[in-house]
Amino acid sequence: MSERSGGGVEEDEHRSHIETNPNFAPFSLGTVGFPNPEEKGALEEAKSVCEDRGGDIILANDPDADRLAVAEKDRETNEWTVFHGNEIGVMLGHWLWTNRDKTSTKPVAMVASAVSSKMLRAIAEVEGFRFEETLTGFKWIGGRAKRASLDEDEHTRDESREMAADGYIHY
Repeated sequence: MSERSGGGVEEDEHRSHIETNPNFAPFSLGTVGFPNPEEKGALEEAKSVCEDRGGDIILANDPDADRLAVAEKDRETNEWTVFHGNEIGVMLGHWLWTNRDKTSTKPVAMVASAVSSKMLRAIAEVEGFRFEETLTGFKWIGGRAKRASLDEDEHTRDESREMAADGYIHY
């Protein structure tokens, strides 16, 4: 993504990853050895394309979108920071909290796995939203969110290797 003059962002899907291919053809062509954005070197092509086009943020997911990588280029040092799952989960959780519909009377609850960092729990304690902890995996996260309350806005996140980047669950 690169910043537009109007203050928005410009999205760019790289040509080698646009076509759907169940054999992961781009990976066999040498972009990465395994279709997982968390693997070492997986973002090298994205960094190169981003730099060529003047961008400074990369969002990359695997083919079934259950893993997310986020990287940001420092505009002063030109160094890239690749965020870890715990950092991504906390940033997304904080973004959800600060950008929620503040006119809604529905309480907010967030769920994280037991192996996740405790940063989101700390934010919940300060900000006053409900936080639940459960086992790792979508079925545990989703099940705990559903049980938390059927009429609460549930925002779930699991920043383990099964990253649920933006899991809104409304029941």
